[in-house]
Amino acid sequence: MTVVFVVLKLSGVIDWSWWLVLLPVIVVGVLMILACLSIVLLSWCFNRSKEDRKLDNIKKRIDDLQDKIDRIRTLKVTK
Repeated sequence: MTVVFVVLKLSGVIDWSWWLVLLPVIVVGVLMILACLSIVLLSWCFNRSKEDRKLDNIKKRIDDLQDKIDRIRTLKVTK
């Protein structure tokens, strides 16, 4: 489409400004940038939630170990 517009502009058939002639390229470029940004954002969000799940699992393990330590301490105190 852009090639057709450029040829028509250079041959004098259309009297549009150059930004209108190049608008199809600009639109495709903007859409590609938006697509890349959305892919990066979705990837970051997915990896972030994965890290949060790992962190929650580690916190749960620490809490379980702390409970076991507390039970052992209470057993030593009662004996």
